[in-house]
Amino acid sequence: MVLRIALSIFLMLSLNTLLAQHYHVPFDHFNQLRYEREMTRKGMGLATSMKPYRTSAIQPVVSLDSAIAPAPLKWRFARTFVGRKLFSEDLVRVYAKNFALEINPAFDFTVGVSDNGERRTWNNGRGLTARGNLGSKVSFYTEFYENQAVFAGFVQRFVDSARVTPGMGRPKPFGTNGHDFAFATGYVRYQPTEFIGFELGHGKHFIGDGYRSHILSDAGFNYPYFKIETEIWKFKYVNLWAEFTDLSPLMQSGGADGIQNKKFGTFHYLIFQPVDGLEIGLFESIIWRGGVDSLGNSRGFDFNYLNPVIFYRPVEFGLGSEDNALLGLNLRWNFLKHYQFYGQVVLDEFNLSAMLGKPYPGWRANKQAFQAGLKYFDAFGLKNLHLRSEFNLVRPYMYSHFKSVASNYGHYNQPLAHPMGSNFWEINAGLEYTKGRFAFRGRLSYAKKGLDPNDGIHYGGNIFELDDSAPWGGNIDGPDGVGSYGNYVGQGLTTEFVFVETTASYLVNPASGLRVELGMLHRSQTNSQWSTASPWIWFGLKTRLPNRYFDWL
Repeated sequence: MVLRIALSIFLMLSLNTLLAQHYHVPFDHFNQLRYEREMTRKGMGLATSMKPYRTSAIQPVVSLDSAIAPAPLKWRFARTFVGRKLFSEDLVRVYAKNFALEINPAFDFTVGVSDNGERRTWNNGRGLTARGNLGSKVSFYTEFYENQAVFAGFVQRFVDSARVTPGMGRPKPFGTNGHDFAFATGYVRYQPTEFIGFELGHGKHFIGDGYRSHILSDAGFNYPYFKIETEIWKFKYVNLWAEFTDLSPLMQSGGADGIQNKKFGTFHYLIFQPVDGLEIGLFESIIWRGGVDSLGNSRGFDFNYLNPVIFYRPVEFGLGSEDNALLGLNLRWNFLKHYQFYGQVVLDEFNLSAMLGKPYPGWRANKQAFQAGLKYFDAFGLKNLHLRSEFNLVRPYMYSHFKSVASNYGHYNQPLAHPMGSNFWEINAGLEYTKGRFAFRGRLSYAKKGLDPNDGIHYGGNIFELDDSAPWGGNIDGPDGVGSYGNYVGQGLTTEFVFVETTASYLVNPASGLRVELGMLHRSQTNSQWSTASPWIWFGLKTRLPNRYFDWL
């Protein structure tokens, strides 16, 4: 209801608008480092932790063409109409006085082999993207993909378990061992002044400056949202309201279609830049379920959470609410024109005395997540060589909730933050290098995570379990139950995870992101009960696509 009202307001406002580009800069990790290199080198004050960026915000300081587009090809054919459409331009361009429209094909044609040559993989994805402007204040974007695919074995096991395609929603069977699934994104943005903007859409966001985020990540599936962004002086303030889907009824029904619980999220993010290059972000969120509460009362969208003022935790207590709240801090510091330090601290529940080990160490309700990372742009004096290293730690039971599985920090059976969920630590590193239209990318991730063995105990690694499931994974009896203390990161079935991926590509068309790509990865999991190794190699022709994450447990 709220989203429908907002859409009606958008449409009425767009009728009276007279041309600026307020649509999103395509967000993928490869191009992101190139944008950030320009920002760090120039020492500019753009807020970088709220993604995706808006074109009109970034373009005055960072030339998008110079940041990611290579020099035009000098072939005679490349300068013809067909050559320009193939190698440099949008497929369709319509520019008028108060209207602009750009349309491009979207596809992912990939073939590969995995599981030591025993499984042939392929992806057949087709669609289109369209973006444009209505006057100087309204911008819009839409993309749609229809896919059929056969996944690598480790991806297939995740689909069988979670009944969703990673980042892409629910699949339907296709052929013998394939899947059919669709993916759609769209939004309309109204920017009445340079200080404030309103956006209604179906998509996802990323809060942070790293490869991972413990606040809000783009690793999961799209969701409907309404967003307000306000920028004044050294401050930027983001209000985000979203609707999520809980698939626990689907899991309980054994896979049959059924009613899916709706839940809602309110996010506040305040960014302050006291000096050039330093960014401090304060974050809070509330996740609450719709449908019927524990007392049998019907509950939909809670209008108390429409209040745009930051720090809802006192409001939540005042309502007598048991909704799931998070508080967080994001930090980014650019220094010496080539380096960027970043980090996050997120609190789900916090007790200082218990954190200090009083009366016993490892209290299960001390739930926090931490991140620290460093980027090195134009490393060792080599232009367009960018390095990144990052450490992440999430304590057991983080992001889960004691009242209802529908109140956890997840959507479509995937976490809204780090895709590994909780009860793990991770080190990952990345290397990205471009030369003209050629690009090389490498990633390495090493992690240890505590899984739940088949002993009926919840050790805190699955955010979709109730976090007061007894008995606890700890070994010291506390006042509120067996094993409430003695919990530690990696408890349970401690599993070692290693992920290595490399890709080499040639950019055919920078406007659509069309590229030829050769990639390979190796993924292994080892613990005291089993060990797996999953190599995968592929070759593909694809346009610019949303980030896909396969480096999870």
